[in-house]
Amino acid sequence: MQFNGLFDNNIFLLERMLDLKSLRHDLIASNIANVDTPHYFSKDLDFDRKLLSSLEEKEEIEIRRTHYRHLSIDSAPPGHINPKIISQISEDGLNSVDIDREMTKLAENQLMYNSLIKMISWKFNEMKAAISEGRR
Repeated sequence: MQFNGLFDNNIFLLERMLDLKSLRHDLIASNIANVDTPHYFSKDLDFDRKLLSSLEEKEEIEIRRTHYRHLSIDSAPPGHINPKIISQISEDGLNSVDIDREMTKLAENQLMYNSLIKMISWKFNEMKAAISEGRR
């Protein structure tokens, strides 16, 4: 694992995930605001499908030995996730916003965002504990 200063790649990945959840929140809020707009097509991130397809692909992982007792696995750099914004077109071509579905997605997205915040907070508390242990 590579380290970028004080933070490992997990912090940067969590930060990127927060950015994605924030973007998704904006898209869902826009969908809700346009529930009565004629010919408006709801938008969302194509992140989940992209993630599932990448997990299903079988890729070989190169493992480097940096010390006779340590193993290191190289991974994609943080921020490598690039979602695509997709539009859902309705059958009648009028408006594809389903308010119940959008409110459910908004609640789910908010729960995920809060969970990511807790994970980042936990990482910083770990660092804080490690620093304060050195002061005794």
